[in-house]
Amino acid sequence: MEQESATGVDGQWQGEVLAWQPLSKQARGLLLVCFALLVAAGWWSYRQGWLAPELLVELANRHLVAAIVLFVLVYAACMMALLPTLPLNLAAGMLWGGLAGAVVASAGGGPGAALAFLLARRLLGRPLARKIDHRFLTWLQCQFEAGGWRFVAFVRLNPVFPTGPINYVFGLTAIRTSS
Repeated sequence: MEQESATGVDGQWQGEVLAWQPLSKQARGLLLVCFALLVAAGWWSYRQGWLAPELLVELANRHLVAAIVLFVLVYAACMMALLPTLPLNLAAGMLWGGLAGAVVASAGGGPGAALAFLLARRLLGRPLARKIDHRFLTWLQCQFEAGGWRFVAFVRLNPVFPTGPINYVFGLTAIRTSS
């Protein structure tokens, strides 16, 4: 992937910021179709009554593994779709208790964050980067250079920063995937 140099706030940082290739019409179309199918499947499931709270609690009680796998997939999809995950965190605590619910929610949060990061890095980079102030991205990169993984952990765990959008923003910087 191409890189271009960037100067940080007050000229403090000289480093690399990723340069993105534009998304092809076919890739944009495929992405739009996949999103529309996902929304349609969710709406159809809701209309069929498959998402009623009583059924979800019964599923969690009868089919523990299937419920956890489904929960993790839904949690990851919500993170990628920039939907709030607080209701899912509360639902996990209600279904499986505080500690086990936190583990299950974290199991969905990690893959969701990684997929959103990679989606921003590989597919949506240039169109998304046009909508974000490059000074902010440069500042973010400077902070990462100074604090490393601790900065990423601070931002991810701080409730002031919304988790969904921050995953996409991190994907626009030169932060390594492993961080």
